Amino acid sequence: MMRDNLIKMSFANQELRRNGLLSILRTHEILFTLIHNKIREHWVENIIVSKNDGCPRLVIGAHYDSLDGSTGANDNAATVCILIELAKAFIINPPKLPINIVFFDQEEYADRGSE
Repeated sequence: MMRDNLIKMSFANQELRRNGLLSILRTHEILFTLIHNKIREHWVENIIVSKNDGCPRLVIGAHYDSLDGSTGANDNAATVCILIELAKAFIINPPKLPINIVFFDQEEYADRGSE
């Protein structure tokens, strides 16, 4: 299953990568929030899966963007696939602590998404 998800995100085009990730989350009925913000001169679209309300929260993240012309299969897509599996597991066994799984954008460009 993780290999299938990796293939669905294996695009050098950032918009296609993001759409592939969103499609995977929707297919598995993983609820998410898409945050579209401008940080300095860069627009970022972070995707947040929240489990349980409250603070403090554990934040687990990976970036879904890649360098221009690269599919980013090893650097970022592999970690994104692991986080997708974690989010799927949380549907069956919700965590006891508040957790955010965050898929960061623009990490390859001065870490803008994780700001």
